[in-house]
Amino acid sequence: LKFAVPAGIGTEEELRAKGDWLKKALVSLQERSLTLEELVESSRFYFGLATDGSAYDEAAVRKLFTKPGIADLLRKGAAALGALTEWNLEIEEKAYRDLIEREGIKGGDLIHPTRLALTGKTVGPGLFEIVDILGKDESVARLNAAAAYIEEKGLESAKANQ
Repeated sequence: LKFAVPAGIGTEEELRAKGDWLKKALVSLQERSLTLEELVESSRFYFGLATDGSAYDEAAVRKLFTKPGIADLLRKGAAALGALTEWNLEIEEKAYRDLIEREGIKGGDLIHPTRLALTGKTVGPGLFEIVDILGKDESVARLNAAAAYIEEKGLESAKANQ
């Protein structure tokens, strides 16, 4: 709290109210953070992600969001997660692995763009840990927002025009 409140993550009351969820989110990041300041900074995506694309790493967008059919694939990922009636890490991962198998693609073809859609970055905690912590509604919303962003910006056709 000593670092998160001044960094604008939230008020002390808001953060304390998140209790167990906040602890889970911070534990997911602690291995990759050397200082408390780094921990706070790397946690920002858990508290929201701009839907205008400004939160996405630009180089990652060029690499991952310009592949043909990626918006549709992210929407299928959102649908797979949205259809779950039980929410836990193993079930979420199975839903995604089943989708990957049905689509006949490599895991990374869906996993890497999904991480970017959910966090704005290409590195961080395990993808399914992120999905689990964000929760169903937020994960589905961010995947659909990324798909809409890709379509709105015409990114899938950008690679063909380069």
